[in-house]
Amino acid sequence: MSALTSLLDEFRNLARTEREKGTYFIEWVMERQSVMTDKDSGIVKDANDWAIETMHDVRYPLSLLLRVINVSVKTVQLVAHLPKLDLVDDA
Repeated sequence: MSALTSLLDEFRNLARTEREKGTYFIEWVMERQSVMTDKDSGIVKDANDWAIETMHDVRYPLSLLLRVINVSVKTVQLVAHLPKLDLVDDA
């Protein structure tokens, strides 16, 4: 089992809603890492080129996705262990 598969499985097991189960954060990263052409200028925005030229890492888009997944898993784990918040009703 790959590290990515393990992280995704853990995240999906901890997630409470379909959005938390992996659709939103993966779509967010993929949308920003996709190749796009500006309609007005014709300028091509290619995240793969940017990864190579700026980050000097062809695997940067995958690394970004893995980091987003990891932060999501850790956040769900932390929230699951927070104590219940009891608010006093002043009414």
